[in-house]
Amino acid sequence: MKNNRWEPKASLDQYFPEHKVSADEIEILKFIHAFLRKHRPTFNKVLDFGAGPVVHRLFPIAPYANKIYISEYLSESLEEIRKWKKEHKTSRNWDFYIKTVLKIEKQKISEK
Repeated sequence: MKNNRWEPKASLDQYFPEHKVSADEIEILKFIHAFLRKHRPTFNKVLDFGAGPVVHRLFPIAPYANKIYISEYLSESLEEIRKWKKEHKTSRNWDFYIKTVLKIEKQKISEK
């Protein structure tokens, strides 16, 4: 933290590195996938409340939702998500997490 301000990049670097998904996050993603595969829900709207600067838990939900809303108290965290959405050069690269979700779903992964 600089000047008592939250720095989402420091949290992302520590807990969500770009090239490694932790074992507990893999288990969360597997749980989400298993639930969705079993129930096959369709959501008109999904709200991620208190998202922090992360979006990866929404990847397996996206095919089941018409709209996804992200709610976060800290503007710094929302700014990190906005940068990713706009493909800003300093945004977090979530590709490894997307590939992990696709592996869990046993989907084909194509390289760019």
